Amino acid sequence: MAEPIINCGQHTNEILNLFCCKCEEVICVHCMIDNHQKHEMKHLFDARKVIQGQLKRILTTEHEHITGKIKEAKDFVSNELSDSDTDEKQVCEHIEKSAESAKNKIESQTKDLIDNLKTKYATYIQTVQAIVKTVTETETKILELRKSVNDIDDIEWTQQVELFSKIKKSINSLKTMVKIKKDI
Repeated sequence: MAEPIINCGQHTNEILNLFCCKCEEVICVHCMIDNHQKHEMKHLFDARKVIQGQLKRILTTEHEHITGKIKEAKDFVSNELSDSDTDEKQVCEHIEKSAESAKNKIESQTKDLIDNLKTKYATYIQTVQAIVKTVTETETKILELRKSVNDIDDIEWTQQVELFSKIKKSINSLKTMVKIKKDI
């Protein structure tokens, strides 16, 4: 009887010509070297009766078992497909809700930032107005003193201290205005 020629699925250039008795598999020489080294082997032709016996058992006694397993697999795949449709809808709804929530959060934070900026700007304007008032008052006081007094020694000590304090306050106010402007 002529030996069947079937190529190995793993080693496509090799012919299936051996039967591993332990694993009950038809294999090629490379499969034997790779995975079946210490297993009992038969030449494929010599294992013909074993293979035919297994095939008969599979076709008769295990047919119902295999049919049941195939039905279970089909049911499983069918359920998974319907579940995946539901899962897909739930995932899409979750993404949409998350996006809406993120949008609302961004809008709220933007509003808060704008309100904060408006408050800082109003404070800045008030501070600048106060600084301008202080600087103007100091400048007026200096001009008045220049007209009335030619020498610093002619000014009373209390007026010198007051003038010095106002000038320092004006300088500090100007520095504060510059710092606030940078912060805004």
